[in-house]
Amino acid sequence: MAKPINMIFILLALVFLFIGCSSSGGSSGDSPNEGELGKVIEAPEFNSISVNDDQVSVSWNQQQNRSYNIYVATESIEEAENYSLAENAALYVDIDSPFTFSVADFSKVYHVYVTAIGNESESALSDRAIAVARYQESPANGWVRDRVTGLEWRRCFLGTSYNSVTKRCEGSVQRLYFSEAEQAAEDLGGRIPGAWERASISFCDTGSVAWFVDSENPSQIEQANCSNTYPLGGVSGFNLIANSPYEGEFPTDASSAAEWTTARCTPAGSIYIVQFQDFLQCQSGLNDLWLKLRPVRDY
Repeated sequence: MAKPINMIFILLALVFLFIGCSSSGGSSGDSPNEGELGKVIEAPEFNSISVNDDQVSVSWNQQQNRSYNIYVATESIEEAENYSLAENAALYVDIDSPFTFSVADFSKVYHVYVTAIGNESESALSDRAIAVARYQESPANGWVRDRVTGLEWRRCFLGTSYNSVTKRCEGSVQRLYFSEAEQAAEDLGGRIPGAWERASISFCDTGSVAWFVDSENPSQIEQANCSNTYPLGGVSGFNLIANSPYEGEFPTDASSAAEWTTARCTPAGSIYIVQFQDFLQCQSGLNDLWLKLRPVRDY
């Protein structure tokens, strides 16, 4: 009966030896961490994006042991591997936060994404950030320059002033009759804008395409279903629906009054007005209207 007992002891010893070796191998710092290798890398989140002249600076929540790629185009990028199919696409590889890149066309709206690289894989694209290079600070406080149209705009409606720290308009919006608005704009070295001048600061963004109204052809504003229009064609009830002024430069105003413009409708005597609801509409009764004013001037 001695042999079976010895065989049992031998088998038990081999089992314990195998377990000990397996445990020792798993704790070695030289072995790869399989859980980390199989982990899905999360896309970074942008902390900030700013534009200075033709330079766009972006920062994100960078982590250790990660490198990053920046994808840029003038339309949305759905997948990183197909980025080159997007309009004006560019890729910046193996970079750190913050990062700065140049833009060539001030009239374009740039879509920016970042991905994280690690464990031989790349994360999905981050959420989109928007970079608008057409605007620059004016030497005159409270005004901003549009380098595409050659116009300089007062950031806030008359009666309010721009706070460069909070980036808000402070005070109470003043409403004026047309003759008062003309004089007030002149006193500031400006004038009442035309309807299409005013439309040029309206920003359209569908998530896939983003642009500024830049044409006197109403059908231009219909691209990507940003808004709906009716043809001008001398129609007295003309409406042009556009989105709001670009909030990155023109803080939102909560008052419901419309704005003055100088462009006249058909029949003569009516005038284009930009409503708070974001549309240009013919209205009659020039001397009876009491509206807001955002002066503009050439520079």
